[in-house]
Amino acid sequence: MTMKRTKHVLKLMLLCMAMAVITNCNSDDDSTVEEEIVNEEEQPETPRIFMIPVTHHISRTDDGNNPATDAARIAKVMEDINRNYLDANIQFRTEEIRFLDNTAWNEQFEKDDDFGEDRALLEFEDPNTLNLFYFFRIGDTEEGEVNSTVTATAHFPGEGNNVKLTPSAFALDNFTTTTHEIGHYFGLFHIDDDFVDDQGRTELVDGSNCILTGDGICDTPASPVLDDTLVGDDCNYIGTLTDANGEQYTPDLTNYMSSLSIDDSFRIACRRNFSPQQIEAMVVSIRVDRPYLIGEPFCQFIDFVTEYETINSNTGGAPFTDQAPVDIEEEAPIAGEEEEEDMSNIGFAFIDFDFNNENCESVIISQDFLNLGCFNGDDITAVMTFTPENPESNQGTVAIVPTNFDCLSESGAQTLTYTIEATGTYDIETRIINLNYTLTLNGTAETGTLLINPLDDDEFIEEEFEGEEGEEGEEGEEGEEGEDL
Repeated sequence: MTMKRTKHVLKLMLLCMAMAVITNCNSDDDSTVEEEIVNEEEQPETPRIFMIPVTHHISRTDDGNNPATDAARIAKVMEDINRNYLDANIQFRTEEIRFLDNTAWNEQFEKDDDFGEDRALLEFEDPNTLNLFYFFRIGDTEEGEVNSTVTATAHFPGEGNNVKLTPSAFALDNFTTTTHEIGHYFGLFHIDDDFVDDQGRTELVDGSNCILTGDGICDTPASPVLDDTLVGDDCNYIGTLTDANGEQYTPDLTNYMSSLSIDDSFRIACRRNFSPQQIEAMVVSIRVDRPYLIGEPFCQFIDFVTEYETINSNTGGAPFTDQAPVDIEEEAPIAGEEEEEDMSNIGFAFIDFDFNNENCESVIISQDFLNLGCFNGDDITAVMTFTPENPESNQGTVAIVPTNFDCLSESGAQTLTYTIEATGTYDIETRIINLNYTLTLNGTAETGTLLINPLDDDEFIEEEFEGEEGEEGEEGEEGEEGEDL
């Protein structure tokens, strides 16, 4: 599972938790409560509008001539995306128009030059806005040779902070390509992506494996890999392809994230909606992957949502007096056998997203994460705050402010009250947190280190999500790193 796919699934899990409705399952008839609910005046909640600042970068020659676009066409782009994202409560405003004077890039910008650690456009980006770059041509490299061009391409979250466009992407009769690319920028996949489940199956029509396959969005119908021959005159699906269960596909070809070839304005016009769950996923991506766009603190700690192993440099447990020591007779190791590893300092923790934190800057760590032998782990929590090195950094500092928690003995007869304070570092790519802590009990302080390490070992592979590709005069859809979908 790729890095971006793993993050996508984690965010979908969080999205489901965040959208869950807590209901009263008591079957008893409580007329008083029902009456209070009926009489309570409902206050409709005003949906938040996410206003995204945009910096436009126009390619020109070294001497400032031959601009790839102009202010009028930029205004058209802004009008298109604001209209198309209106139902998602996402809007865009122009922060600044800049010029990028480089004759070679003005002739053709090579897509691969802006991928990886040494991205060519990084120094020109505004780190706090969506960056739209306008070029005449964007070359695509396959097997070391530039042999095709793309109409547009977008960096997936975690890969960069820009979308690149060529004139055909914002032609007067093209209203959707920029919308489609920004969808990728906000973490959306093509509706017909070919991710498979653990049985090697693509998305099934019945939706039973929808989270792990296709686009990972469960309210977009399963779709086969699309091409022009499968589209009717009224944007309907006319194919007869079936899934692994033999059920016929009925994809939504009007979705903005359809990967249909775009060889005429008709098929561009087919795309005209996002699904509700796609909208929810984009909002999560804004809050989590790109909080700098809306002036919110760092949110990438959402990648830490999982079960963790905690390794404490101190092995002593809580000094309970109501528990008799267990007499364990140690056996001498048998010659030739390895001694068992000492696990006395290894505990477990859960690190959860704090949905009650409007500013999205902290997480909650819970359970007996210091491995003190507390038997009330569900009641032990501490808040960790994260500060990135910069808005796009995967590393930074983490802190736990002085926090009191009770540690309950196994019998429940004794409670010890501790105070913990800690500072340290985190790394998003490895999902590892290193803490230096001070633990105080009855006025006596003990210091130590705590390594918080994920239990799963998914390999993360950095990739860039591509946009729409084609040869000169023949545009098509391209997927990840030049591989056709």
